[in-house]
Amino acid sequence: MSKHKLLPMVLVCAALVGAVFFATRPRDGAPPALAYVGTPACAVCHSQAYQNWLQSDHRHAMEKATNQSVLGDFSNISFDYFGTTSRFFRRDGKYYVQTDNAQGQLQTFEIAYTFGHYPLQQYLIAFPDGRLQALSISWDSRPAVQGGQRWFDLYPDQKITHEDALHWTGAFQNWNSRCASCHATHLVKNYSPLTDRYDTHWQEIAVGCEACHGPGSQHVAWANGKDSLPNRGLVTHLGRLWEPHGGQLPIPKLADTPLSGQLQVCAGCHSRRAELQQPDVTQSFFDSYSISPLLDGRYFADGQMREEVYVTGSFLQSRMHANHVSCTNCHDPHTGKLRLSGNSLCLQCHRAQQFQTEAHFFHKPDSSGSQCVNCHMPQRTYMGVDVRRDHSIRVPDPIASVQYGVPNSCTQCHRDKSDKWAAEFITKRTGRTQPYYSQTALFSAARKAEASVAPTLLEYAEDVSRPAILRATALLESGRFSSSEQLRVMDAALRSRDPIIRLGAISALGGIGPAERLKHLQPLVADPVKSVRLAVAQQLADV
Repeated sequence: MSKHKLLPMVLVCAALVGAVFFATRPRDGAPPALAYVGTPACAVCHSQAYQNWLQSDHRHAMEKATNQSVLGDFSNISFDYFGTTSRFFRRDGKYYVQTDNAQGQLQTFEIAYTFGHYPLQQYLIAFPDGRLQALSISWDSRPAVQGGQRWFDLYPDQKITHEDALHWTGAFQNWNSRCASCHATHLVKNYSPLTDRYDTHWQEIAVGCEACHGPGSQHVAWANGKDSLPNRGLVTHLGRLWEPHGGQLPIPKLADTPLSGQLQVCAGCHSRRAELQQPDVTQSFFDSYSISPLLDGRYFADGQMREEVYVTGSFLQSRMHANHVSCTNCHDPHTGKLRLSGNSLCLQCHRAQQFQTEAHFFHKPDSSGSQCVNCHMPQRTYMGVDVRRDHSIRVPDPIASVQYGVPNSCTQCHRDKSDKWAAEFITKRTGRTQPYYSQTALFSAARKAEASVAPTLLEYAEDVSRPAILRATALLESGRFSSSEQLRVMDAALRSRDPIIRLGAISALGGIGPAERLKHLQPLVADPVKSVRLAVAQQLADV
């Protein structure tokens, strides 16, 4: 049999295997029912993408604990945490830890799965009730010269006992409810409130092809000749909205939605959000999730990330998002790594004559200060060793640091200098004496309950040139200062096309009386977007 005849048969078999478990037989002439076919089926045709994926963090999001997947030192190593000594060892080819259980007593547990792989690896332990729990003692998988190759605890400065919800046996470390959706493909949690048990299952214990592209059966059918299927049988739209060609920047005038198709899929995991239903990449992001606004404590007053907020909330503030830049303009979609190194990545679009100059970056060429990301994407460390960059891609603003206490990238590098020194430097070089971002003063004043800021806050919320997530946050903050003008602005925002704006206005109405709240929110009870309907339901729960 020729190679050309064999390939379609392999694909057909893969589709049929998936259909047996995940779909019913389609009607004659109807499109094939959506079914998961598995990453190996995709690899038959997409070998290069598959090889790239094998290098990715997505590939190692979760794996069975084997010699190939476990990175930690299990050679009878002890680790002390506030007087509790845990021991990591192997027995009969399996991996174990002896550590404190839910009653605070030492117990031996088998490691079932690895969880991530770089810059740290956690370990999952299976319980009889279907729960998987993540150990807080983790392996630092960075090279030893960077401080890695050691056991460490995720809460090194606070004693977490077995009575604390943050203990590894507690609810906050439960894999099924907290982590699973973003570390597996086609995960179904199957929690029973009657028995308080889980029967969680998945298509793949990794972020495979179909975690982003959706069920692949129709694409397989298209590959086998059913060319009437739209979009080649793919059920998600993951292409970049635009990319530079020959120095030209064909930026579209309007995005197809407030979040592009690609960003909706990526944001399902790379955002701080509440999960509203069984995640489904074929559905709208706003039907599956409710994205967090820029809440005090999670973000600084200027919008910089503070807690672990997973990129999207930051990126939605950026001029990159306003100009319809997509994730894969910078990141290879299959390795997850950057497409280019150093400033070359930014110079895909930004003119070197203007931006790759000492006059722009105030530092000597080839120094760390000349690197775009070090100034415009300052970093913070989470989970002890995981360094992440702020994706709002902002102008460094030490003047705001002096006036409002927000961080800035200048003194992140110049640790021996003060914010005042950096602010004076910026003033001398640019002539600027006020914070670069006006929301810094507005949000800072609102969070101090300074009522005089209310009119300016509402003006900001109505300014359509501002990023939607910042306008939504201004709406939310305005809820501290109820007035007839504030209600007028809320009513206009409730009619916005953008669900992020509607959600901000809904949140701002929590401080008014139930009857008044009902009057303003009743039209949105039937809103087409699920996250909006649920936000309305929460606000009307006492009505």
